[in-house]
Amino acid sequence: MSERAEEAREGFRTILENINDELEGGDVVLDFEAFPAYHIFLDVLNTLVGQKLRDMKATDELMEKLNKINRLSEGDGLVFNMGDEK
Repeated sequence: MSERAEEAREGFRTILENINDELEGGDVVLDFEAFPAYHIFLDVLNTLVGQKLRDMKATDELMEKLNKINRLSEGDGLVFNMGDEK
């Protein structure tokens, strides 16, 4: 990933984390209890933001593992057993 793309991704993650922090506190949602449509919208938004953050974390973990496999395979530190050899 290019440096610019990584910076954009981290900026996006920061925005999502700020939204998530604000909504998970519960105070914002409580402010709109008398307005069910707003309350539901904020609940859905919180769900979507939380899921995107979990997806980003899972992607980061996967990329870290793939990069480790790549480094190990380049240095002959990883042997792939592809056959049924006994």
